[in-house]
Amino acid sequence: RVNRAAYRLFSKNKKQVASHLRTMRVHEAHIQALANYQPSLYEGKLTLVRAENPNDGFEFDSELGWGGLAVDGIEIHDVPGEHETIFHEPNVRVLAATMKACIEKAREAQT
Repeated sequence: RVNRAAYRLFSKNKKQVASHLRTMRVHEAHIQALANYQPSLYEGKLTLVRAENPNDGFEFDSELGWGGLAVDGIEIHDVPGEHETIFHEPNVRVLAATMKACIEKAREAQT
């Protein structure tokens, strides 16, 4: 667990929290959310945007665990990069364009 006392001390004194403490805190939150989350069936189609080369050390199926959770299936979009590098140039441009196209498609479907 993240040294919560150190985290609180930095936060309380309004000092910048060391990046490794912030990263560890986020990681802890992800683990807690995963442990507590109970997915239910979604009455529609899911859109999954994933890295072409995840390279994150985890073995997932092609739908990254989302399979069977949507009545109308999953629409998958691969973007260049690895799990973390899709948020960095130049990959983030493809990610943004993909997400924008998906949002526009969803809006058109509503009208």
